Amino acid sequence: MALFVDAPQGPGVDRQKPEAVRLESQGTVLRKNLLKGFPRSHRVLEKKMDLVFVDPPYGMGMLLPVLEELCSLGILGSPATLVAQSEQREVLPPV
Repeated sequence: MALFVDAPQGPGVDRQKPEAVRLESQGTVLRKNLLKGFPRSHRVLEKKMDLVFVDPPYGMGMLLPVLEELCSLGILGSPATLVAQSEQREVLPPV
């Protein structure tokens, strides 16, 4: 199952593109303000995800906290692919 995380006011999945509609039909869009963290109880978070897309707000140092929270929630499958978008200048610590 795929999870797309976007802000409530974000553009979300572009329904004009057939490939985007196919992706959305295979997963769930979670519209949450990541500044407040992930919800602790949501039906989506009860499933293991094998594909997660996140795009936290730029310039707020949120990428690492979002990635850490995703790992701590225990929703990532094994294996899982996590795609995160960030500013080019954002630096993450080595794994």
